[in-house]
Amino acid sequence: MTRTPAGAGAGALALSLCASLAVTSCGTVPARAATVNGSAITRSDFERDLEALAANPSFFNITGGTEVSIEGDAARSWLSQVITWRAAEELLAAHGLEPSHESVADLNSQVAASEDAQRLPESMKDEIVRGVAAVQSLPLIPAPSPSDLEAQYAAAPAGTGALCLRHIVVETEAEAQAVLAELDAGADFAELATERSIEPAAAETGGALAGGDGNACLPVSDYQTGFDPGFTEGALAATAGVPTDPVESEFGWHVILVRPYDEVADDLLTLVSTAPGDAALTGELATADVSIDPRYGRWDPVRGDVVSLR
Repeated sequence: MTRTPAGAGAGALALSLCASLAVTSCGTVPARAATVNGSAITRSDFERDLEALAANPSFFNITGGTEVSIEGDAARSWLSQVITWRAAEELLAAHGLEPSHESVADLNSQVAASEDAQRLPESMKDEIVRGVAAVQSLPLIPAPSPSDLEAQYAAAPAGTGALCLRHIVVETEAEAQAVLAELDAGADFAELATERSIEPAAAETGGALAGGDGNACLPVSDYQTGFDPGFTEGALAATAGVPTDPVESEFGWHVILVRPYDEVADDLLTLVSTAPGDAALTGELATADVSIDPRYGRWDPVRGDVVSLR
């Protein structure tokens, strides 16, 4: 079960393994392709992967490459995949868990039976088995306790894997600044949304963005795939209980509020407990400290992917 990053289809920049990806034999290069919360994905390992993919014609339909090149999107997609695997491994370790023996054994059997996989370096096969097994083992992660969930919400709401929001959308930045001034003066957010927001539903919802089942929270993945990127970027960076500065989207200018924990505690726990491992991974990828060697692009938490600098 590999992850397909949301940004895998953007652009079509072919990266030459030697000229553009600057493999080790081409000169001195930084030692890290990426880091995830300080954990390094080494450049040598990433180059090994790309070289192996480029050297095997059976993978060209995936990489869009030739014996000496890989499409830029495919290279970034692979790095996103490796980052996801690393995040999953770290999440398991943080809970004192390891990838299940069943997953590892099954994946090793699949690799052994695949002619394509057998062409890959042993260290790359180990990386794939370890990473995929970690993702498959995420259901081992238990639901968070209310106290742990509250602490995570206070530190970084999106890190829970869900967001519980209200927002007020107006037509201009100046109007959004005026809304902020009223909130700073003590206005109630929901009442002000009812009065000022140009979102049609705000009159009934007080600007709340709830799930179809009435849950006050939505998965972070819903925002990443279904909301305006500018809005999502603002929401991911927001602090619980503190209205954001004006955030622009295609619909206007928003003031976003991550609702106080005591308003949404039960709904949040219900939502993240349905699939704690998935929620943890989504939250981790949205809030982790991820750095990327600029030769490959940059990390975009809104998409949970490595994206082009161009």
